[in-house]
Amino acid sequence: MYGSKTARRLRARIGRFSGDVSAGLGVVAQRFVAEMIYGIQASGSVLLTEVARTLQESIAVRKTHMRLSRNLQRPELEGVVQDNVLRLAAPQVGRDTLLVIDPSDVAKKYAKKMEYLATVRDGSAHELSAGYWTLHVMGAELGTERVVPLYQRLYSSNAPGFVSENDEVLRAVDAVRAHVGDRGLWVMDRGGDRIHLFEPLLDRKARFLFRLVGNRDVVVRGETLLASEAVARVRRRFTQTIVKIVDGREETYTLRFGAQAVRLPGREGPLYLVVIDGFGPEPLMLLTTEDPGRSFKRLWRLVRAYLRRWAIEETIRYVKPAMTSRTCVCSSIRDCATCCPCCLPSCSSPPVYWTMIVACVSWPNTSSRPPNASSAYRTSSITPWPMACAPCLPGTRALPCPASEP
Repeated sequence: MYGSKTARRLRARIGRFSGDVSAGLGVVAQRFVAEMIYGIQASGSVLLTEVARTLQESIAVRKTHMRLSRNLQRPELEGVVQDNVLRLAAPQVGRDTLLVIDPSDVAKKYAKKMEYLATVRDGSAHELSAGYWTLHVMGAELGTERVVPLYQRLYSSNAPGFVSENDEVLRAVDAVRAHVGDRGLWVMDRGGDRIHLFEPLLDRKARFLFRLVGNRDVVVRGETLLASEAVARVRRRFTQTIVKIVDGREETYTLRFGAQAVRLPGREGPLYLVVIDGFGPEPLMLLTTEDPGRSFKRLWRLVRAYLRRWAIEETIRYVKPAMTSRTCVCSSIRDCATCCPCCLPSCSSPPVYWTMIVACVSWPNTSSRPPNASSAYRTSSITPWPMACAPCLPGTRALPCPASEP
């Protein structure tokens, strides 16, 4: 009895939240968004059959499924819901919030007739497969586990109107910037090492921290070098020890890092090459607009920002199988794309609507969180630096800051 009463209250609160997410849509479309958000969260699946069963209507599940499928075809849903999610999340983005861009995929290995199937690289199986591309933008702060989903889009390189992946990334940047302005630091992995991204971001005066592959030309003190050659010019003046928690075991890494002012050929604006030794045989190279100066604190913050990006990647990696997005089968690419904004509340930890509308319900204990995301970084207890540790990933307990340890 108590459980059913709590479920009714939770559903009512989700209904109020979905009203904000679906503002600007008609009554029928608003009801559909509310049912999808509740059904996805309650069933842990994006399969319309599972969502329909969760709704427990007095009609046949097949009829509920047909109604949901019909409503997925509404062309206005994706844009309106995405814009409303950004509007609700924008106040949580501060000046130094990390805006993590993560391209990913939805592999459809055995699909034959799904619309506009493209060839994607399956990040889980490390092989080429049929499927669709996805693009996520997540907001995160250093020193906290919380993740704020901002943008999510599914697209196909074979669909009409597709231009390029660069165009999709810039489209996401512009959509987020329309709500957050110049706030936030854009962070992306090696996939962002492209001149067709750097130049538009610099033209927009956006702040960014992107990892380099090593074959990018940079100008160091008037001399043009490959980034992989320029690392020899960067003095690693600072050292820090961190501990990575993997399956309950501690792995210690001693990092040496430094920065050097550089610029891109043909551009006058100053950039900074951050080089980090200690993660492998090759140094990790980051290109940023942020001036670290000669300050350990500012440079270490940039290193932590990139480590936080890894944590976001783990969150997205968990959400994909947890929400069974890989098994989602739709008659058209529009159906799949419309599901993406409805899944956004599920991409945070805890889910963003949990913190917005269910303040009376606590997130479960750490032991009940997803078990497959099992690594975390913290500053080692052997370092004297008095700062909060790097945030833990979902599925791990928060580790105490060394400065607070007795």
